[in-house]
Amino acid sequence: MEAYKLKGLEPAAVFGFFEAIASIPHGSWNTGKLAQYLVGFAKERQLRCIHDTYGNVIIFKDASAGYEDHPPVILQGHLDMVCEKDPDSTIDMTRDGLDLTHDGERVWAKGTSLGADDGLGMAYILAVLDDPTLPHPPIEAVFTNEEEVGMGGALGMDTFGEGTFTVGCAGGAKADILLKAERTVCESHCLRLEAKNFIGGHSGGTIHLNHANCIKQMGELLHRIRRLTEFRLVSLFGGAKPNSIPRECTAEIAVPQEYEAEIKALCEALQAEIRAAYDEPQAEIAVSSAEGKMALSAADTDRITKLLCAVPNGLQKWSEELPGVVQTSLNIGCIRTEEEFRAEFQLRSSVAAEKEELKQELAKISAELGFAIRFHGENPAWPYRAESPLRLTMEALWKERFGKAPRSAVLHVGLECGIFSEKIPGLDCVSTCSNAYDVHTNRESMSVSSAQRFWPYLKELLARL
Repeated sequence: MEAYKLKGLEPAAVFGFFEAIASIPHGSWNTGKLAQYLVGFAKERQLRCIHDTYGNVIIFKDASAGYEDHPPVILQGHLDMVCEKDPDSTIDMTRDGLDLTHDGERVWAKGTSLGADDGLGMAYILAVLDDPTLPHPPIEAVFTNEEEVGMGGALGMDTFGEGTFTVGCAGGAKADILLKAERTVCESHCLRLEAKNFIGGHSGGTIHLNHANCIKQMGELLHRIRRLTEFRLVSLFGGAKPNSIPRECTAEIAVPQEYEAEIKALCEALQAEIRAAYDEPQAEIAVSSAEGKMALSAADTDRITKLLCAVPNGLQKWSEELPGVVQTSLNIGCIRTEEEFRAEFQLRSSVAAEKEELKQELAKISAELGFAIRFHGENPAWPYRAESPLRLTMEALWKERFGKAPRSAVLHVGLECGIFSEKIPGLDCVSTCSNAYDVHTNRESMSVSSAQRFWPYLKELLARL
């Protein structure tokens, strides 16, 4: 595949296919044209192809001579990319291709995310399928659809690090806790409470760090105010996504005006406690005047406050088998009181039973306080295999080529290998690729030199399987 904007970069086949992929819009929910490109690629090369009703594309390539009796190898990537762009970018990412450029060492897209996740992985696979000279076992190239929205996959946590072999991941689920809260006219004095300037982060990558969850801290503040005097919630808003640790949370409350000074003192005390107990040097708990006419009932305000205090949050258990690896966690990522009260959670565990225990605990707390709960977005864990012939082969080849051992990692996020390993008992799998940086952002780039090292490694690996 000939490149134009990336012409002259090696490996030419990989960068040629990457440029072709980048020229086709393929954000989540908009992958049909890229799928058709893959189907056309297979037909041109007379390779058997399946394009299923879920939008997945599977391309089969027979083994090269001498490898007919070898076990088949699955090469997997996903079709969709995360679309981010600069505020002044004129590119319509639903219709336009990416404006690629490079400086000889880095490749990026002007004003937008690059889609290295997973355009880079797909480019390697297509380069393998396109080369008639490579020795290899039977290949099943699986291009899955809507990974970024169905798997909740990584906000920067996908495996894009040269020399890192991902060999396991956590299973996950999302939970929504809901309440049809009543509102009535309220003439009381209103205050705005703000928990802001928290560090936040991705709950799969930073949940073990000593950072505070501002929604939980807001729950603690409401609890302290409730011990001081009765109040009613006017609104409660915080966080953006269930799998992101929230950085800001705002509550508006209707409360007798004579308690304003004492509430301000509570805010100052809580702010000092947070900064002392957590790695949150900029965390702020602020109070100011607000206006509100409709407020939740006192009973609904109480049950919401109790819920925020009662639900578990953060790291729940470290792995005993793999030191330094988070095994189980829970994150309350966003909260709303608009048409209804809604709190959204991300549960993760590499042990299925522990994930179920978290679900049962949330369900019990919800039922006791009169909330409804809904679980969705389930994905299975990819258990670490102490005995993995594939990993041993890959490690040995890496040491041979580069003179050092690769790093094996178990990620506390959901990856598609979890679904594959659940559906195919005994499947041995490893996830890896060459270097990409600032993935899922408008600063995303990928390394040319890393690709130049990884491509011959991949070809040699296939020859040894």
